[in-house]
Amino acid sequence: MSNILYYPHYTPSQLQLRSLLMFHDSVFTIVPKVDQKSVEKRKHIEDVLTMDSSSFGYYDPTYKYSEWYSRKNIQKVLFELAKEIRHVIVNEENMDLINIDLNGVPNSNQEKK
Repeated sequence: MSNILYYPHYTPSQLQLRSLLMFHDSVFTIVPKVDQKSVEKRKHIEDVLTMDSSSFGYYDPTYKYSEWYSRKNIQKVLFELAKEIRHVIVNEENMDLINIDLNGVPNSNQEKK
């Protein structure tokens, strides 16, 4: 099965979608979950989904963060941040040395600057 990822827009035009489906079994776009229903209401997308629901799909870029947002994970992150701040205060270090990863999570495993 041949799939293709279409970007940077939420949906290809009707002509682009037809062309892509001539050469690929499925077309995927990068669309957050909150916008997927409005994309499905577009006439050419609705027509394709009516004929074959597996021929058009989404990659949700917020999936990773929506899974991260849970009470348990937030408690873990806050605990790690508090632990890192305590370490900095106890050792009278510069607060700028607290390392934060790309997700905004304190990372005490990183090498200090």
